Amino acid sequence: MRKYTYWENLQDGHNKFWAAQILEESRKIQTVDGKLTKLFFILVRKWGKIGTAGQTMAQTFNNKQEAEQILHRLIWDKENKGYKGVF
Repeated sequence: MRKYTYWENLQDGHNKFWAAQILEESRKIQTVDGKLTKLFFILVRKWGKIGTAGQTMAQTFNNKQEAEQILHRLIWDKENKGYKGVF
């Protein structure tokens, strides 16, 4: 299965794009015992009309599986609306 990060919908006069990826970020968290480095997973989405800057949204998750589940559900939804993976 090919993993895309960018989709376009040119169907029925649409001229839209949708992009998504999961980023990993480590952050220092203050605890009672000191500082702890914690890994977070950020699902970043970007969408809009092709040729524009579009809009961006980011969601932070504590575990990778949850972020991947949401991403797969979003991809399924977009592909069912006519979006095709480009790269």
